Amino acid sequence: MPKVIKNKLCDISPKDAHDIVKDFESYPQFLPWCGGSRLKSRKMIDQTTEEFTADLIIKYKFLTEIFTTKVICNHQHLTIDINYLSGPFNHLNSYWRFKDVADNKDQCNVEFMIDFSVKSGAIQTILSMFFEQAMNKMIGAFDERFKKFTENNRD
Repeated sequence: MPKVIKNKLCDISPKDAHDIVKDFESYPQFLPWCGGSRLKSRKMIDQTTEEFTADLIIKYKFLTEIFTTKVICNHQHLTIDINYLSGPFNHLNSYWRFKDVADNKDQCNVEFMIDFSVKSGAIQTILSMFFEQAMNKMIGAFDERFKKFTENNRD
């Protein structure tokens, strides 16, 4: 699969967007194809950096896959880096970046990158047919989550 980078301007502060994406345990509530998540370990590396290992369960029709990642969240720089540990992929690297928008503290630029390939040729074929649509749907689900958060937290 090719490396994909998506950018989106969102009506939420960078810190709040970072916190929502970091909360992988809530993914099954709103993220398409997410059948579950499990925290395996969590620790603070330093005052601004948190590391956790987690399983994500992906379900689509007859297909269920579980993969494990190490996630590093930097609360100062508002970054999330995802590194593959085990599961159906040959490799998977991903990141999220949350950046201020000049003169608007209630907006941020969200950048999401994913680069992966899967071990199974059948899964690779299915993904290649729907990959762009799936990425847009996933980014849209996070944007909807951001909007709901903002609506529920208006002053």
